[in-house]
Amino acid sequence: MAKKYKLTGFSRFLVVMLFLIPGAYIGASYYNGEDGIQNIKELVGLDTNENSTSTSTSTPATTSSSTVTNEDLPSSVKMLQDELTDLRRRIEAMERENKELKDQIFDKNEEIVELQRKLRGE
Repeated sequence: MAKKYKLTGFSRFLVVMLFLIPGAYIGASYYNGEDGIQNIKELVGLDTNENSTSTSTSTPATTSSSTVTNEDLPSSVKMLQDELTDLRRRIEAMERENKELKDQIFDKNEEIVELQRKLRGE
């Protein structure tokens, strides 16, 4: 009679992870709009198609000049820059208001101290 094999808890965990991790990776890749199986093939190096060479050549080239004028920027970047300047203005306004309120608190505390002196003196 053959001996029955028993698996420990850790070995069961490893067997489950052996199937669960690749399945989760493929599922997440498909969820993100990518080809999960092709990603695994590229990661392992089993890619025999010419897709790897075409993807490497399709990357955009960087410009040699470091200065970019506003006319060169897409409208979405301009919109984000406008939003950024608006937010910076709002921050500056809130900082000014915060400083004014702190000054008012300081003045009110001085007034409270003065009124307490008058009450004790009388």
